[in-house]
Amino acid sequence: MNKKLSLSNLIVTTACFLLPQTIIAESIQEETLSSPVKIISSNIFQVYDQNVSFHYPFIVVSLKKNGLGYAYTVNDNGVITNRAIISGGSPKTPTPYGLFNVRYRKEFYMSKTYPSASGKNNMDDMINITPDGVALHKGSNKFYSHGCVHVSEKKSNIFFHFARRYMPVIITSDFYQKFNKTMDGKD
Repeated sequence: MNKKLSLSNLIVTTACFLLPQTIIAESIQEETLSSPVKIISSNIFQVYDQNVSFHYPFIVVSLKKNGLGYAYTVNDNGVITNRAIISGGSPKTPTPYGLFNVRYRKEFYMSKTYPSASGKNNMDDMINITPDGVALHKGSNKFYSHGCVHVSEKKSNIFFHFARRYMPVIITSDFYQKFNKTMDGKD
């Protein structure tokens, strides 16, 4: 089934953007694991056939079909300040591609759906981006997630402190770094 994304409800401001996230998530689940979000330039993204421009800062996740990739923090000047190695969901529980915003953050957090048997927090530095719990959080890049984005342990706290409520988070299969200015941070 092919659903067209309507961007009539998209609001882009310097503070945030709001998008009905289920439109993108549902269309990805029903179609393939290819991304509806293509990178046009450092702050312009194409969603299906419409270009959307964002004001800096924001977070970009470049996630390949194999579940591996990079996440980037992009500052007010459009410069990548940090890059982290990431892993995403498994083929059975894929990470949704699309345009999201930071809903809330929790520095110490345990998954309610997949709690740790040891009782330890298993989603520290959590940045929630969907109503159903998809988040960027500290995790191993050696394992698939249940749909979240695992940010390397070395960088998860940097991403956590960079993120602000309503900040755009773009998840795409495109490689973002080639579209951007010189990167300051390293893996």
